[in-house]
Amino acid sequence: MSADVLCLRPEADFARLGVLPPASLTVTYLKPDDPSLTQRIKAARALVIPAVGPKLAASLFEGSALQLIQVTGAGLDRLDQAEMTRLGIPVANVTGNDAVAEYAVTTATLLLRRLAFADAEIKRGNYVAFRARMIAHNLSGLGGITVGVVGFGVIGRATATAFRRAGCRICYYDPAPPMPAAAAAAAAIEAEALSLDQLLQTADVVSLHVPLLPSTTGLIEEAEAGLHLLVVHRKEATIDHLG
Repeated sequence: MSADVLCLRPEADFARLGVLPPASLTVTYLKPDDPSLTQRIKAARALVIPAVGPKLAASLFEGSALQLIQVTGAGLDRLDQAEMTRLGIPVANVTGNDAVAEYAVTTATLLLRRLAFADAEIKRGNYVAFRARMIAHNLSGLGGITVGVVGFGVIGRATATAFRRAGCRICYYDPAPPMPAAAAAAAAIEAEALSLDQLLQTADVVSLHVPLLPSTTGLIEEAEAGLHLLVVHRKEATIDHLG
């Protein structure tokens, strides 16, 4: 059975947001582990996949009729982009920003204030002892700290702006060539451009927003960072507390 669009996300994900496709479009919703996946990919005109998940082998797309692969997030690392280019299959993504910025600021606050740890200790009946530890450590919030943003594209700029609104000083590093939009955004929030080494030495919190490419893999090594807090948003939401 062929379909105009083969979608590897549940229909409920789209219904919840009120973005179901028009009735004129035939969409088949399929689980990623469905045994008929390879055959259905060959017949579909378009494929929709989530950004998070295992890498899809290029062999899945050999001889297919696909005219588009749409990723429902920013990350494209599930696909071999060189092979997609060779096969002539365009790949599109969705550049979210506000949701990621909210995630980064919230995560930094939770970890800096150790709110999740406090909640767990209070539930264990350790309120007095844990409160004394928190006071002794003089825990900081966001106000007045320096946040380093690595990757100053659409998402990185939105995240930097959100941290600035929370009272943070901002510095940034972008491995990509400079863009006029980045310079304007940096000026608007008084963000300072630094080298990566300078940023890692300066920032209290680093928020990482770069695509997962060979050139960015291992960009920040935990041993060299010496950071208090690293918030990563890449293919998956990952948090590493280094302090």
